[in-house]
Amino acid sequence: HVAYYLWLADLHLSTSTHEAYPLNTLEAMLLGVPVVATPAGGTEEQFMDPRTEWMCSHNLTDFNEFMSKVRRAYDLHTQGQLAQYGKLLRDTVAQPARGVFQQELLHIIQDLSAYWTNENSDLAMSFC
Repeated sequence: HVAYYLWLADLHLSTSTHEAYPLNTLEAMLLGVPVVATPAGGTEEQFMDPRTEWMCSHNLTDFNEFMSKVRRAYDLHTQGQLAQYGKLLRDTVAQPARGVFQQELLHIIQDLSAYWTNENSDLAMSFC
């Protein structure tokens, strides 16, 4: 049910100073919610589109930089333009993720195939 409330938001703020991996920002982005975030835990890498990179501060400890991004998001919201950035974030996060998953799966299949055919053909036959 959390996704429903997140989806209702006009803007998601992530003020983290430490993140193992910033899932909160990914979840918001995948729902099309615009995000303003700090660069904690690799969050910067989620803002791949040059049109949205302004939404992530570059200095983790610069409060003024973060607030300037929040102000810009607010101004865009009052002009009816912020929602388009949520759509851009959703598209830029979802598209590469699909490609990365496909590539990783392909590598796993190739590795298993090479392992079974090169060294362990008996194991491959017993597995099937």
